[in-house]
Amino acid sequence: MTTYHARFTEGPVGRHVLNMAGTSALGLLAIFLVDILTLMYVSMLDDQSLLAVVGLGKTLMFINSAFSAGLVIGAGALLSERIGRHASRSLARLTSHMLIMALVLSSTIVLLELLLAQPLARWLGGDLAVYQAARFYLWTVVPSSILIAATQMCVQMLRAQGQVRLALAVLLAGAGTLAVADPLFIFGLGMGLEGAGISCLLAAAVSLTFGLVLVKRHIGLSTLINLKLLALHTGRTLRVALPAMLGNLAMPVGITYLMVVMAGVGTSALAGMAVVDRILQFGYCVFFALPAALVPVIAQNLGAGCDERVKALVVFTRRCVVLYGVALWFCLALAGAGV
Repeated sequence: MTTYHARFTEGPVGRHVLNMAGTSALGLLAIFLVDILTLMYVSMLDDQSLLAVVGLGKTLMFINSAFSAGLVIGAGALLSERIGRHASRSLARLTSHMLIMALVLSSTIVLLELLLAQPLARWLGGDLAVYQAARFYLWTVVPSSILIAATQMCVQMLRAQGQVRLALAVLLAGAGTLAVADPLFIFGLGMGLEGAGISCLLAAAVSLTFGLVLVKRHIGLSTLINLKLLALHTGRTLRVALPAMLGNLAMPVGITYLMVVMAGVGTSALAGMAVVDRILQFGYCVFFALPAALVPVIAQNLGAGCDERVKALVVFTRRCVVLYGVALWFCLALAGAGV
């Protein structure tokens, strides 16, 4: 039986927090930056309605990501706690079950979103003609959420095992692929918005493939699925995942409501909102990264019975959140006029 080293139960907790949060934020920063580049490329097509469609597609992906992130947090907590207790038996089967959970949850949400895509376009105020013109984009980008959810799970598995740099490499692989593919498909092949959709799907596939290879190599994956164990693992994961999902829904619900309000102004307002939303995601990437980044550190220490380290970790993290929030508010206030 392979024994995995619980790295986060040793050394200064502050260093682990900064390392995990920093690398996680860097990965999200790269993804958000490429998102901004995608918007810039689409804006060069000289059609504001296309920007509105991109905003709709990203919102649907964000909703899926909110659910998936909650599941990833729950799964990461279970896996990290096992590593902290040095309970490595059947770890490969557990990782396979976690991937199945991510695929099933994300696929269900994608199916609902695709069924509701046209009514959503009307409800959000989007022009039906715009929806018809960009249908290929939506039907390419939204299903890519399934691959992204599985990638998120792979990244969290690597973090749980302490492979922080490899987890970052998986995210950077996807961001790098999208950065290269976007201009190639949108302008080089003259595919416009359809090219942006294909680029997104390709980047998700590359990132997931890389993630699966690394998880297989460093943790293990099993092709044997035990339905009883799958049900047991799902139940234990959902104990943590469900509250996390509900918390993660706050932002997408708020953004959806704002889109409804802005839709009454027209597609130009929706396009502007899509741009501002990317800027906010760029600035708040540290806050987005913290939950998934902290779970492995907390869970490993809880599993090892290091309660005092957990308390110190919470205090340190609270201070970091306040300091970063104040600094970010100050920077955005100064840059407000320019934005």
